[in-house]
Amino acid sequence: AVVVVVVDGVFGLASAAKVFFDLSPAWSEPLGLSTLAVSWIPLAMWSVGMVLCQTEQELLAGVTPALMVYILAAPWACYTSGIIAAVPLVLMGALHCLLFLPLPSENPDSNPFHV
Repeated sequence: AVVVVVVDGVFGLASAAKVFFDLSPAWSEPLGLSTLAVSWIPLAMWSVGMVLCQTEQELLAGVTPALMVYILAAPWACYTSGIIAAVPLVLMGALHCLLFLPLPSENPDSNPFHV
């Protein structure tokens, strides 16, 4: 589970860097700095938090927002870029859903995600 959350954080940092460099020329615009502040900074903070998750409680708190991001981003990616762009998001969402299955079957209580 830690690997999945760290991968989320790394991809989030890559997305934050892309947003930062795409919006950097807009700093001279009247709303350029505020646009950067409400788009890049929260994504970067969330991504760093995901990379630093270590305990079971942090992982439980971090997986749910990541799952919501994938569920909401997949239709948007499908609409704007086609179904091929949505496939990785659907796969990552399915991987996050798999965390909540009662695995291993001989001791499902060892899985912190299974309730």
